[in-house]
Amino acid sequence: MLDTGLVSIIIKVAGIGLDQRDLGKTLGQMQIKLEKLNSMYGAHVCGEGGEYETLTINSPLFKKRLDVGETETVVHSDSAFGSVSYLRLKNARLVEKATEGKHAAKARTPPLLDKVGRRTLRAASNAIAIIENKRSSASFKHGLDCFKIRDHQPLPQPSIRRKGRYLVLSNIIGTPFTSTQDQVKSAFTTISSLLSTIPPSNSLDLSHISHINLYLSSQTLFPLINSVYRTMFGVSPPTRACVALPCLPQGVDLVINAIAFDDTLFSSNSTASQFDRRALHVQARSFWAPANIGPYSQSLVVAEKVWIAGQIGLVPADLTLPEGGRRETEQAALSVQHARRIFKATLGDMGGRSVDKGWVEGGLCWIEQGAGRIEVATRVWMAQAVELSHQEECQDDENQETREGEEQDEYWLGQTHLSGQGLPPMLFVTLPKGALPRSAVIEWQITAHTGRFPSSLLRDEHVPNKVGKHNEEEDDDDDDDDDEQEFIGSDVDDVIIHRTQAVLTSSNGTTFLVVHTITRSQDAKSQFGILCLSRLKRTQVEQESAEQTLTTSLRELVDRAYATQLFQPLEPHGAQDEALHLLETVLSQNDTEPKLLDKAQRIPCSCLHILSPDSTTQPVELAFVWHGI
Repeated sequence: MLDTGLVSIIIKVAGIGLDQRDLGKTLGQMQIKLEKLNSMYGAHVCGEGGEYETLTINSPLFKKRLDVGETETVVHSDSAFGSVSYLRLKNARLVEKATEGKHAAKARTPPLLDKVGRRTLRAASNAIAIIENKRSSASFKHGLDCFKIRDHQPLPQPSIRRKGRYLVLSNIIGTPFTSTQDQVKSAFTTISSLLSTIPPSNSLDLSHISHINLYLSSQTLFPLINSVYRTMFGVSPPTRACVALPCLPQGVDLVINAIAFDDTLFSSNSTASQFDRRALHVQARSFWAPANIGPYSQSLVVAEKVWIAGQIGLVPADLTLPEGGRRETEQAALSVQHARRIFKATLGDMGGRSVDKGWVEGGLCWIEQGAGRIEVATRVWMAQAVELSHQEECQDDENQETREGEEQDEYWLGQTHLSGQGLPPMLFVTLPKGALPRSAVIEWQITAHTGRFPSSLLRDEHVPNKVGKHNEEEDDDDDDDDDEQEFIGSDVDDVIIHRTQAVLTSSNGTTFLVVHTITRSQDAKSQFGILCLSRLKRTQVEQESAEQTLTTSLRELVDRAYATQLFQPLEPHGAQDEALHLLETVLSQNDTEPKLLDKAQRIPCSCLHILSPDSTTQPVELAFVWHGI
């Protein structure tokens, strides 16, 4: 704002560290002090917490400027920590600007894509060039026929699953064959009822929801659904991702998958600290990232877990999708840029705490069916890694310019990337045409972590500290509290990305490559994993020795997962059924409570892909995505 020539003065103060001496100063004059107050006390630099109010007196867009003239300082209340005072303008007037005509200041419009974004765009454009002659992709042909194969898919019964402080509601629907608005109301009535009866608190409600996946039978229903949905939440709404799914049951207009967090005290003598829920909820238009197009937060942090709303490639200034010949590649670059900027802004708005050790855990990339779009999406994701970025830079003279100030954005994926562990796991989910909001072609849904030690998440149950190793000592909440208080808010540095794979054979003799990739931190008490099954035509020798390691990682999934999603392509062959049976078998071998798969959110789609270690795109028959403690 300051760089564009906007001049604003402070006319009211009501925050710690500010007093009447700051009245009348410009934001440029106050910037250093405001940043210092942010680091010391958590005061919002932009005054979003009511710390101060401003009056804009000049702008490149103004024909004249405002001369404040004579002023009077009014002290409403005074205290040692922060007075409330304001500036009374007695004879403010408009005056001509000192410069006119060609010398007048012009409003600066920043480029649509920053340097990292432009590099991402080049990666997407290169992908288009590579697949120019390969537009008849077999995987897309399969997806186009999915409605002919299976018209309507049944859903499991609505369920709620609790793990520590996390509660996950899956396969929630309204009353079928009623109006769309009534289905939204009845679905949220079900959610409220389930939340309010869960012990030990028995008092949770919609305000405890952190993230919602909203699945529609058609995007044409979005306005009707949104008109009711927006009435359900207050000032800190959950993040949201919204897509339309093929083949939902007849009469069902929407399905809800919600993740809630219980921040209540589990016992009267507990010393656990209250969890801080922080939402990034930007509604004003800017050049930075899109304002909300619905009643949701761009990001929400609770227990140091960062939920980021699904991001499509809207132009931030006018909330339209790019047009023209590069519309698809620009959407791909813009959408992931939005996710990056939201994540970085979230880390920069943590109540004055120094947060610079966060990481991206992974996520989902929703893609509208179309030739070459899988390749574009995977190249865009790979372009977020600095190694590929340097290769792209060498191919373009534009990148000879200095890269000062870019280091943080280049390493936005966080600790795992900085330590050379590669890209966080990403599942690429293809859906039929028209499945994404605003007819977008791509949507990124990413989760992350602040990189800080959270308060206890496991107070109501015991979870082994290490997979396969049972603790011989009883869990002592009081001791845990004392130990944790020393570490809460401190940085953690044990995050890793762990990939295991093994070749397994189904009961019918079909061979599958089972790949399990996990981003995990034991200290941060946060995990994200993608388990995929791919049918093999032949078994490769080097893939035969990791079954025990895979079993160990599956036990970790069963022990620690709270949110689970089962992705099932609707392609015209029977491999998915065999893959599902094999998945049921391997999970049941480790599951002491054989309900994990039953309570998973079911997501039908056109096809699925992951990135192999050699950066090739690999189709998969089935994917099981999970979040864990």
